[in-house]
Amino acid sequence: MPAFRAATLYPCGRRAGALHVLASARARMTAHLGLGPTRELKDLWTTLLRDGPV
Repeated sequence: MPAFRAATLYPCGRRAGALHVLASARARMTAHLGLGPTRELKDLWTTLLRDGPV
């Protein structure tokens, strides 16, 4: 779900919001599950930082 939300915010010009969604998801996954982000979330994070197409 966070990937979908970030991917919909980004094309609307809300890059900072999209990155915030992904950062929050990463923090929750780490705090509650003790896991790091999935490959999908890592790839999306990198794409957003590079201003690539989603």
